[in-house]
Amino acid sequence: MAKEVIMPRFGMTQEEATIVRWMVQNGEQVEYGDPLCEVTTDKVNMEVEAPVDGILDGIRYAEGESVPVTEIIAFILAEGESVPEIDPIKAPTQAEHKAAARIQSRSEPIKATPVARRMVDHENIELSAIPGSGNGGKITRQDVRDYLDHKAGEVPTGGGKLRASPAARHLARQQSIDLNQIQGSGPRGRVQGWDLEPTHTPYHTGTQPQVIQLQGMRRTIAERMQTSWQTIPHITFSLDIDMSQAI
Repeated sequence: MAKEVIMPRFGMTQEEATIVRWMVQNGEQVEYGDPLCEVTTDKVNMEVEAPVDGILDGIRYAEGESVPVTEIIAFILAEGESVPEIDPIKAPTQAEHKAAARIQSRSEPIKATPVARRMVDHENIELSAIPGSGNGGKITRQDVRDYLDHKAGEVPTGGGKLRASPAARHLARQQSIDLNQIQGSGPRGRVQGWDLEPTHTPYHTGTQPQVIQLQGMRRTIAERMQTSWQTIPHITFSLDIDMSQAI
């Protein structure tokens, strides 16, 4: 009987892992304990090992793809066996999102993972506004990211929230500049201080920029640094000393 290879959970709050590389390809013989692929999480890089002896086949995720924990990523077959038929991988449909939203609208507590709750608190958004795609309508980290990406693509109206750094707001007051007329270069269109400088021009090298998606530990480091910068008070202390009498 075909043995499923499952994406394991390496941590209590882990929701997904990204496949870095496959060490074994379809049709190759493996033994129990052999490393099949290397995956990266938000904390460590680990190897997924073969649960039994057999032939690896039916790889369902390519290198670079993110996989939810407990998801089937491949099969190990005995001689003469074929890959079993299972439902194809697909993203939740709009109807499924609406069904999850109806579950959340009940008087029961909204289900969400600890990581998703921290992200919601950090972004100061309502948990009930996010449709959950997890088991029983549970809100996951990816659901929060999808919601933020969707909001980032919307054009703010007159009553919308203007995103601007403290430096940009200070310069705008000094120079009587309407920040609504400034195109921000920061995250999600946030207006930065240098956006108001007359000599500011976008960095240009003559070639198209390459966007590299943050994954695993690098993404976690970036999120932690952004959280610390936005939530921890920053204090600058300066002291002037007249040393003329000491000379």
